[in-house]
Amino acid sequence: MKNKHQTMNQLSHIINDRVDDVSDDLSSISTFATMQDDTQTDEQNDIAKSEMTGGDLPQQSKSTLVAPEKQPIDTDQIKKTIHTMKDQLDSILRLLDGKTVSQKTSSPLPESDSMTLDSGEKIVEGVFDGEKMIGADGQEYTMSPNYASKSKIVEGDLMKVTITKEGRFIFKQIGPVDRRRVIGQLVFDEETQAWSVRHEEKDYKVLTASVTFYKGKPGDEVVILLPQGNHCEWGAVENIISK
Repeated sequence: MKNKHQTMNQLSHIINDRVDDVSDDLSSISTFATMQDDTQTDEQNDIAKSEMTGGDLPQQSKSTLVAPEKQPIDTDQIKKTIHTMKDQLDSILRLLDGKTVSQKTSSPLPESDSMTLDSGEKIVEGVFDGEKMIGADGQEYTMSPNYASKSKIVEGDLMKVTITKEGRFIFKQIGPVDRRRVIGQLVFDEETQAWSVRHEEKDYKVLTASVTFYKGKPGDEVVILLPQGNHCEWGAVENIISK
């Protein structure tokens, strides 16, 4: 139950971060549009005053009147960004709905939470929690540590798993979250036999397979990838600087 609550909190933080990104983008667009409208209004007022008084237009207004130009807004890029955020939020909301149902009842989830193809393969979407995928059907799907390490999958990435008729699990990353890089010190816990990276007095768990691949040792400097914001427990090892 504790792991489920932690996962729900992580998903909530991811949603808040994405909503903040959308709000910042829309705020920037609104501010830019308002500045343009204010400039145009000032110019129109200057023209109206000139017509009423018979005076000359200010030099700036004359120039603008002769060759008015507007700073173009890259609406295609804005739409693309918003659609990407919407797809990610929709997938996360489906995951949250699935986990809510699984915690309240033991009844099966609606068919929309997973897809069964004509070939007999089943596809489930979910979110990577740092070491496995939490599916929209409320199940945990174990992922190969080697695959997660080599692909540098970050906590919060949207994933899907295709379950073949033969029982093979094929994972694919479908919605990477925004990433940031930090450098920390590699730490090994003798009691739990687990690795972590310490950065600014916070320890981020990392996969043992990643440390083994780069032949890391306690005290080495490690470059890890984290989701934007500080709401995460895991980091993805990008490289290790041996001492």
